[in-house]
Amino acid sequence: MTTNLKKNHRIVNKKGSIFIEASMILPITILTVAGLICLIMFFHGQFAKQADEHIRKLSEEDYSAQMEMIRNNENYF
Repeated sequence: MTTNLKKNHRIVNKKGSIFIEASMILPITILTVAGLICLIMFFHGQFAKQADEHIRKLSEEDYSAQMEMIRNNENYF
């Protein structure tokens, strides 16, 4: 009879340990996912800023001489 009681007590302890483990792992997982989302948003913002700067610089330059040279030498490409 005491062995059955010990086995039942172990089963109850295992169920409780699952909740304890989940309560430790879940916040870490949520923080990790939130951190990754913030990191992705940061890099996306930096990329968008660089793309806008690139487009602005391209629109300021005059490439007509280079384009004329390319048009004259198209058969070499």
